[in-house]
Amino acid sequence: MFRMISRAVVLVASVFSSIAMAASLNFEHLQVRATPPGATNSGGYMMVENSSHHEQALVAVESDIAKSIEIHTHEMKDGVMSMRQVDEVIVPAGESVMFQPGGNHIMIMGLHHALKAGDTVNFTMVLKNGEKVNVQAPIVAPEDIKKPKHDMDMHKDHMKMNGSNEHKHH
Repeated sequence: MFRMISRAVVLVASVFSSIAMAASLNFEHLQVRATPPGATNSGGYMMVENSSHHEQALVAVESDIAKSIEIHTHEMKDGVMSMRQVDEVIVPAGESVMFQPGGNHIMIMGLHHALKAGDTVNFTMVLKNGEKVNVQAPIVAPEDIKKPKHDMDMHKDHMKMNGSNEHKHH
């Protein structure tokens, strides 16, 4: 009897532990840019929110829609905007990081087929701690790609309207 109760306690603790870990990074407002026939690359955008008390890092994105998927950022160097791959995107505890056109984004290269608006893409987000989170992203027409909004953006807008500059820019 004791052995059965011990196993149940371990199982329940394991389930709660994995639920807590899975909730540490939330992937919201996912979007993938639709492509015309013959296009080989696309981009993915989202808001990554860290609700945990520990820094987290996104280190890879996996999907079977293309030959390779990389995490990229844009940076200004010597007056020229360029795009480059990054090894990880750190999401500080209790904060969020935006993936959007002109900034951090998912670079999808070597598409196996055109991406049609209205369809969805399955991704596996790989964290530095080894955790993998499965998500779905809708494919949207390029003109419909929107910058993800969240509570901090609304808070910043409100603070600007009130003339205060006591806010933190992500």
